[in-house]
Amino acid sequence: MARQAKPFKGGRMDCTCWIWIKIYANPEITGAIETMRQVNLDNMMPLLHIKQTLSRPDTLTIVHHNTEGLPSHVNDIKSHHELCLADVLCLTETHLQGSFVADSLHLVGYNMFKRNRYLFYTHFPQIANRGGGGVAVYVKNHIQVCEKQYVHNVTDLEFLALKVQAPVSGLIAAVYRPPDYSVRSFLSNLGSLLDSLEIMDCHPIIVCGDFNENLLSNAGKPILETFQSRGYAQLITEKNTLLDLIFISTTALSPRRCDEYLLQLSQSCVLCCVL
Repeated sequence: MARQAKPFKGGRMDCTCWIWIKIYANPEITGAIETMRQVNLDNMMPLLHIKQTLSRPDTLTIVHHNTEGLPSHVNDIKSHHELCLADVLCLTETHLQGSFVADSLHLVGYNMFKRNRYLFYTHFPQIANRGGGGVAVYVKNHIQVCEKQYVHNVTDLEFLALKVQAPVSGLIAAVYRPPDYSVRSFLSNLGSLLDSLEIMDCHPIIVCGDFNENLLSNAGKPILETFQSRGYAQLITEKNTLLDLIFISTTALSPRRCDEYLLQLSQSCVLCCVL
């Protein structure tokens, strides 16, 4: 039952009459709702299931997400119940411009590192000068970390590399490859990045990001093959479209948990890895 207001005017007074009406649902809709299968929520909130593990001082929780515009989604990130559990939050496609960082883009309890697209692509100005792209990493402020700003022979690659020193040591790099960027040029610069990370002799080495190479397609996978040839394992195995990936050097210990799940902040999935 529902009430419907019906205005009535008479003399000097206006009044409203309330008429009770019945609303009927289409029987086909009712039947369809009754036969809908229930959604399995077991993997929808993987980090909340292991909060006790996350609180241990010897763990490091790394999350990657393609934001498709950080200014548009930063408030969603701040209020999300799982992203706030990340020790290291790697973001690609931040779409930031200039050196100034608005206060609204800072997360309480985190230090922010960022590199915008215009800083990259020495030999591809047509990419450097257009909007979009960019990477950022938020690290909880109790973690000792330093940014590796200058990496030898890496001139045309959107990346941000950090060395985590305590409480868990390791190297973390967030990488973004635009869909129209030549795979050949990308692999040349990616190889130089991996060379530089590997000679630092700090493990594990974790490379996460949006590589725009779908591992579920039947096409060739030169980016995956490059990582595998250098002894890296790809950790994400969920059966969604695999464009966003996490690679880890196989000399490292196996992660405690690694998941991919949908997050309604953009069209991309969230990747999380607990070491």
